[in-house]
Amino acid sequence: MIVPLRNNRTFEWVDRFAQKYSHRINFQLVDFSKLTIAEQIKTSANTRGMFGCEGAAFANILFMQGNSCVVPVSNEPYRFIFHSSLAKYIGHRFTPVHLDSSGSPSLTEDDVLRFLEVS
Repeated sequence: MIVPLRNNRTFEWVDRFAQKYSHRINFQLVDFSKLTIAEQIKTSANTRGMFGCEGAAFANILFMQGNSCVVPVSNEPYRFIFHSSLAKYIGHRFTPVHLDSSGSPSLTEDDVLRFLEVS
């Protein structure tokens, strides 16, 4: 499960979740900005899911295998529109997590974990 690294926008909930469940899910932190396009494609093609702070790195879901799991996290729900459409077109399973103003997720950790573990 890829967790894209971001320098300019991160969410504590994403970091806590990935650390808390790293014994159950193989989270791999990836800084796509340091990879060539070929490396981004190869990395994405070899994963079954992407989880974390929504951003440009999520465009790499284009290269993931069909029926992969896509879980973007954002405090701005309008950010899910593009990746939702892209995931639907490709045939990925898509579940966004909206964080409210206090940083609490719209889904329970158990719900997110169940979704991620199916991949």
